Amino acid sequence: MKTNRTTLTSKPSSTPVPLRPVLIRTGMISHIFILNNRQGLHWRPASLLAERLKHFGCEVTVESNSAIADGRNVVELLSLAAGYKTKLTFVLTGMDAEAALANLQELFKNNFAEAYHENN
Repeated sequence: MKTNRTTLTSKPSSTPVPLRPVLIRTGMISHIFILNNRQGLHWRPASLLAERLKHFGCEVTVESNSAIADGRNVVELLSLAAGYKTKLTFVLTGMDAEAALANLQELFKNNFAEAYHENN
C-alpha cells in the first residue's frame, strides 16, 4: 500500500516530520490512499467498501479530484470515477474512526481481493 505522507512543521525553518494518518481533531482522521486496483473503483470494490464502512459508528467522506462522496454510498463512490492510481482522501469522523481506518487500510493493502471471491 502506498500512501501520501503529510508534513507538519512547528516553525517555518524546521524540518518536516512525516505523519500518517493525520489527526485533524479528536475523533476526526484524514488518510490518503492510492487506488492500485487496475480496474479502478468499480461496482465490486465500491460495494465492499461501502458495506464494510456501514458497521462503524462514524461518518466517512471520500474525495477524489475535487469530487466528494459518502463512503457508505455505493452510487456516490462510483460517481468519483476513480481509476487506477487515483488518489483517494478519506476523512473519518466519529467514535469508530480509528477502527474504520484500520479496516480501510486492510482493504487497500489486499487490493480489495475479497470483492473478487466467488462467494460474494
